[in-house]
Amino acid sequence: MNFEFHNPTRLIFGAGNLTLLGEVVKEKGNRALLVTGGGSVKRNGTFDRAITSLEQAGVTVVECSGIEPNPRNTSVVRGAQIAREEKCDIIVALGGGSTMDASKVIAAAVLYEGDPWDMIFHGQEHVHIPTRALPVVTVPTLAATGSEMNCGAVITNEETTEKSFVQTSCLYPYAAIVDPELTMTVPKDQTAYGVCDLITHVTEAYFNGVDGTPIQDRFAEGVILRHGVGAEGHCQWT
Repeated sequence: MNFEFHNPTRLIFGAGNLTLLGEVVKEKGNRALLVTGGGSVKRNGTFDRAITSLEQAGVTVVECSGIEPNPRNTSVVRGAQIAREEKCDIIVALGGGSTMDASKVIAAAVLYEGDPWDMIFHGQEHVHIPTRALPVVTVPTLAATGSEMNCGAVITNEETTEKSFVQTSCLYPYAAIVDPELTMTVPKDQTAYGVCDLITHVTEAYFNGVDGTPIQDRFAEGVILRHGVGAEGHCQWT
């Protein structure tokens, strides 16, 4: 059996670890583009706590808000333009999978003069596969896709109604700060949806992958066995 596994993302897990955000970001940059979604991080105070940590570390912050579910190519273009004009040298993704996916493509788009949609596989003859990107630090506020520490992103082109992906090594986040306390305000139904999404992602590769990979298969089985949804819609460990 032959296989190769490499994940360079630094994972920092623990309750209250949002306070470490500024310290981690400072290792790679001084001016951060802080990417957020629909506004829940502001309503529950997470945004202000993130800003405080960044500023205490001497990192200046430029905001890019309003990343929608199924992030759009136009949002990537907007984010890259802000980062370019504001001379940001690092991207911070604060939110769910869509925010993190958009942030990774923004990080590559900042350094690319063409349309970011060129990077997304959608049947075009010439695909621009990015080889460099600004460093990204992810802070997930919802447990679901695992985008905080993988090298892929899914983007939607609203003009052509296409939705597809990019996957390349330069999109691996530099670090992922996984603070379980940030998921406590997520509604019960959204928590349940997140567990279903997690299991769907795991089983997709499990059933559609190549045969003869018992180690990877057991990773998938272990993830599914360890997760369940209780009667109240909460994620439970079994």
